[in-house]
Amino acid sequence: IMDFKRENNYINTVIEHIEINKGLPNGRNHGLALAKGKYIIFHDADDWMDTDCLEQVYNVLSEHEADQIIQELKFYNEDGEIIEHLHYSSSPSRWTKNSLQGNFYRRQVFVDNCILFSDRAYYDDFFITALFNSYSDSFYVIRSAHYNMLLRHSSMTHLERNQMRPLVKKLEETFKEVKQIEKRLNHHNEYYEYEYDCIQKYYTSVYSGTILSYKDKCDLYKQYNSIMRELYPNYLNNSQVRLFRENGFLGHFKRNIWVSSVMEKMDVMIGCHFFMRMLLLAYHLLIRLRVYDEG
Repeated sequence: IMDFKRENNYINTVIEHIEINKGLPNGRNHGLALAKGKYIIFHDADDWMDTDCLEQVYNVLSEHEADQIIQELKFYNEDGEIIEHLHYSSSPSRWTKNSLQGNFYRRQVFVDNCILFSDRAYYDDFFITALFNSYSDSFYVIRSAHYNMLLRHSSMTHLERNQMRPLVKKLEETFKEVKQIEKRLNHHNEYYEYEYDCIQKYYTSVYSGTILSYKDKCDLYKQYNSIMRELYPNYLNNSQVRLFRENGFLGHFKRNIWVSSVMEKMDVMIGCHFFMRMLLLAYHLLIRLRVYDEG
């Protein structure tokens, strides 16, 4: 970094030393406080940009003024092979992608609306993108990938039993905090897209405990489901939950969402969690038999 700074002194490069690691949200807030540019990007340690990434974004901004620039993503495994190129849907929406990677944000939206990362949030990417989307007025999609992410198998979420209660509480707090944006959503379709993001995080949480026992998985599901029914009582009627939903950023997981939703609707009809318990049992056995790989 020091070599880069010396060789490119026309770029205002700030190096900040954080003495005590207080976690990712604190580090990102620190970066936001130091930033002076018109746009910002949150660049994770395992990610890298193609050499023309910033040029592509700059060219777009020269012609299209927008609060947010979204681009497609490429995922690599640890052997350097492309796992997937995630394409954006043909019907653009700022809600389709609720992760920060590869997006460029107008800094003034953060400043004007006091948007900060929270160490209480379960999914800090979802938390921040939801807040930003509710305040922003415009976005532009680059339909090509110039940003790359490395997926390490060891980095996948492996929830342990002693983490269950704190994470259930954090998810509940996150959803309650994010619900403040609902009054700023302009129409029903936008609400359904925002709610679909919540549904995605809900089911992601349900299936995150891969090393838990079957009983713990069911207990965890009941707690998450109780939160969802309280805060989003009509989520099973969300029009965005479709088997063939065009949403490249969810990949195959959109089918998991649809199947889980169907099972839950059947459970509502019989008044218990029978069908979801059977689905969780199948998932549990497939994980144990290594037929299904969470990564």
